[in-house]
Amino acid sequence: AEAELRLRPPRTVVGVPGTAVLTVRAGALPMLNPVVSTTSWSGRSAVRLPVVAPRQQHVETVDLPARRRGVYAVGPVVHEVQDLLGLLRRRAVWADEVELLVRPRTVQLESLSTGVMSDLEGAPSDRLSASDLAFHALREYVPGDDLRHVHWRASARSGALVVRQYQETTRSHATVVLDVDPASYDGDDDFELAVSVAASLAWRATLDDFEVTWVTGAVDVTSSEPDTLLDHACRVTSGPDPDLTARARRVVGTAAGTSLVAVVSGARRDGAVLRDAASVFGSGPRRVVVRADSASASRLEDSDGLRVVRLSRLDHLVTLLDREIR
Repeated sequence: AEAELRLRPPRTVVGVPGTAVLTVRAGALPMLNPVVSTTSWSGRSAVRLPVVAPRQQHVETVDLPARRRGVYAVGPVVHEVQDLLGLLRRRAVWADEVELLVRPRTVQLESLSTGVMSDLEGAPSDRLSASDLAFHALREYVPGDDLRHVHWRASARSGALVVRQYQETTRSHATVVLDVDPASYDGDDDFELAVSVAASLAWRATLDDFEVTWVTGAVDVTSSEPDTLLDHACRVTSGPDPDLTARARRVVGTAAGTSLVAVVSGARRDGAVLRDAASVFGSGPRRVVVRADSASASRLEDSDGLRVVRLSRLDHLVTLLDREIR
């Protein structure tokens, strides 16, 4: 006999329950009402399955209640056999545990590109490419070159095939710095609001074709894939981190040429620290500071010479950020 445990879907969002699907397959002998158990954050649950005929399978679903953001283990699946008196018991693991990723709640923001990117084609690099946006020069054709890049007019004048050579352009870059120090927030709910804000900004940036560096305490993630960043958001935890500016400075090299910097913190963090953290990337990028502060009204304000979005609810971010970016 064997079993398989799958989560459908393997990722969910805060407040949205998940489902575990257990598929049990019998071998050459029938399975007579086997008892299987699995564990999750809601505890251990056992279920007695119906008789499974030889070489047949049975599918059982287990509802997983909604949870807070995080990464949760579901399983392993254990088959339990005991004698009639309950004196002897044998347990066999049929399926290993799997991870359920519970992502933070996010909001769909307007494009961050408007007013942020000074050059939609990106900044040119020193590398040459057979195909990119920035035209560089013409060179003689060599076997294997893409015929789509042949410059036919120049080829006719010279009597030999020549192709266009391009200069690679660098990808537009955004940097999101999330303050993970619990001392910066008025409670766990404000920290979770900050995570949702940072995840929403990172997600929107990838949709705008930015590469994103997301700084979360001692962990940095750089990616242009939204799933990578949203999965990372599941694993973000709070912890003492007094030097936010040092965290931002650590990725200045990685995020060279960044065109947008977002610093996300709470109501208790010193405004001067937020200004310094946003300023380590220079004066070129567009800088956005968001404070998660559920006890105050959502608004735009000036603090230490920096424009700040003070946010009490996630859905207010759409309007306030649109005003700030534009």
